[in-house]
Amino acid sequence: MTKHLKVKDYLLRKRLLKNDKKIFIYKFFNKNQQYSKKFRFKIMLKFQELYKNHSNSKIVNRCIDSKQFRSTNTLTNLSKASFKNKLFDGSVNGFRKSSW
Repeated sequence: MTKHLKVKDYLLRKRLLKNDKKIFIYKFFNKNQQYSKKFRFKIMLKFQELYKNHSNSKIVNRCIDSKQFRSTNTLTNLSKASFKNKLFDGSVNGFRKSSW
């Protein structure tokens, strides 16, 4: 993975984490009936704007080794190629070659 893609992925994860906190706060204010309708409506508009660009699937389904998003196993968080390479290196415990 190139340096540019690693930086891009890091910035995406950082932005989504920051937006998660904002969305949590906006939900609290929006659901609380003590505040005026006008204030809650403004909060709702901000919430919709943030939520439009917010997608957890962009960061959840990525390989931790190669940052690939295709063919990623959810249990190990590794892509097929990375998992195969780690198996051949012997860095995954509990697996061995079944046939020679």
